[in-house]
Amino acid sequence: MSQSRSFPIGLMIVSAVIIIGLLSTVGTVAVGQTTRSLQVAQEMMQSDDDTVTTLMGNKRAGSNKSANGETCPGIDAQTGDPELRNDWTKKNWLYKVRVEETSDDAWPAGRIYKVEVYGDGNLLTTSPLYFQNSTAQSSVEGVRLFVDVGSKTEIPDTFTSIITMLTSCP
Repeated sequence: MSQSRSFPIGLMIVSAVIIIGLLSTVGTVAVGQTTRSLQVAQEMMQSDDDTVTTLMGNKRAGSNKSANGETCPGIDAQTGDPELRNDWTKKNWLYKVRVEETSDDAWPAGRIYKVEVYGDGNLLTTSPLYFQNSTAQSSVEGVRLFVDVGSKTEIPDTFTSIITMLTSCP
């Protein structure tokens, strides 16, 4: 009789260890598959050895201004870095970026760029903005990008600027 009782007890102990092991594994898998909200802030730049992009922070619009550069090939990059902008509303927050060539001969004549800016994943430039290098100068040329974020009270937590070199106007 003792042999018949030891077998089921041994089987029960082994079964309990297997069940505990399986529960531990299932618990680990469940934790690994849990969905959580994450906020990831990332500035991703594809290498363009001809271009330098400098973040310039935020400021308020001092007046209403109409957009420029919405029609390709857009405004001309110059030594004084002219403004490239969407429509501004007075006292709204503006996002600022400077885009320049790396040297005085980096951008050949006829180079065109398209600019789109997102704030917290929402498109802020409802129409793409464009700028060009119509003639190659003997000095560094660029633009200062100003984008109205659409609010007098709130600034997006994250910005994404997509600056794409084009071979021709779309």
